[in-house]
Amino acid sequence: LIRLSKLGDVKDSLAILESTSNRAHLSQNPNACTLARRLDGLPLALSTAGAYLNQVSTTCAEYLRLYDESWLRLQRESPQLLDYDQALYSTWGVSFNHVQQQSRGAAMLLRLWAYFDNEDLWYELLQEGGSEGPVWLQDITEDTLSFNATMRLLCEHGLVEADPTTNETGGESPGYSVHGCVHAWMIHVLNTGVDEEMSLTATRCVASHVPSNEQQEYWTVQRRLLQHADRCITRTATDAAEENDAWMFYNLGLLYKDQGRLKEAEAMYKRALQGYEKAWGSEHTETLDTVNNLGNLYSKQGRLKEAEA
Repeated sequence: LIRLSKLGDVKDSLAILESTSNRAHLSQNPNACTLARRLDGLPLALSTAGAYLNQVSTTCAEYLRLYDESWLRLQRESPQLLDYDQALYSTWGVSFNHVQQQSRGAAMLLRLWAYFDNEDLWYELLQEGGSEGPVWLQDITEDTLSFNATMRLLCEHGLVEADPTTNETGGESPGYSVHGCVHAWMIHVLNTGVDEEMSLTATRCVASHVPSNEQQEYWTVQRRLLQHADRCITRTATDAAEENDAWMFYNLGLLYKDQGRLKEAEAMYKRALQGYEKAWGSEHTETLDTVNNLGNLYSKQGRLKEAEA
């Protein structure tokens, strides 16, 4: 387990670098010692740097050069970051650039992950929504081999962790997670502001995967989806304005309703209703079905006048 507090002794920092890079005798390498000090005893930064050195045939001196470039770029683009954040974000920036050189899909997935929760991202969740998503997402979710190869690349760079011990998967694949600090970097550095296309892609993935309450193990899959749904509705840039968007919020309403989150279900149904009415009018079957679901929701809450209306 990697400790999050700073290490006080440079020898401990070098030990992490040696362990994660599989390079011995780094204490005898002046550039490695300089790198350990520059990373300020931050275990996450040290482990990411070590993972990079393990994957790339390069010297510690060359890594320091790349780190300095990443640091200067962050100072220009995000001067408000604390030194603590800059040290972490700079190491992740070096790794991200190398990932991008090897796989555009893997790099884009890191950007997309900002619109999901940081924990338990799994193949089937991305695959179903990705079938109509951008080409890069279709490519990495073409099959489990493609997806696992993408995730393996990210794991090898110390950016993502596999979670094969997931106890309840609903009959689907185990998930992958990123540390909360890495997720913050995805949000604030890899994404500047809300990217509407990315946001809708994430929402489409979640909404496409909502199982009906008649499917086997639907409850477990829905529970896995909840944290991602919560993330999506806080990051979606625009309200549903077309029928193509409205169905997503309708499905999220079903998810929240089944999970007893009636306030959120109501908000999603209203958002869907707005889109359906604009696209199809008040008498369309999709519109009427949404109105009916809202009425049933109000009845469950004892809001009989609103249900009747």
